[in-house]
Amino acid sequence: MPIAPELRRKVEQLLKEGLTDLAVYRQTGVSRRTAARYRKALGLPGTFTRADDPACRRAGHPFPENLGRNGKGHLTCMACRRIRHRNAARAAYVPVEPDEMSIERAVDGDPPDYFTPRERHAAIDRLDKRGLSAAEISMLLRCSKRTVHYARRKRRVSA
Repeated sequence: MPIAPELRRKVEQLLKEGLTDLAVYRQTGVSRRTAARYRKALGLPGTFTRADDPACRRAGHPFPENLGRNGKGHLTCMACRRIRHRNAARAAYVPVEPDEMSIERAVDGDPPDYFTPRERHAAIDRLDKRGLSAAEISMLLRCSKRTVHYARRKRRVSA
């Protein structure tokens, strides 16, 4: 069953812009198979890279230094893959909040067996506000004086 002329024009425009069949499906609702048929009718190349291409089709990274294979064995641009993975990791990042109870215990002189660096730095900040020296803080928190000085320096740089 043929699709409406205005939808066909939109599909052809998206394909000419370089979108994949899957992206065209997501934007228009036209099946991936139909998008591939229109791509072939327009004479546009497929979305997978060929070894004889001078550069990748997504961002123009030069080949062969960025050429590799994905999990399915298709040739792919490794620079684009690194960018996609980095962006996905950034999108999934959730900052961890320090445990206030462990910080309070440490400030009171009973630090937990394991401290995250963020918790240790927060405890050092609180003890610094009390006016304790680096040696006293390191004994209370069971860490080195160097760690205390590092946390102080890091706080000064960020402030």
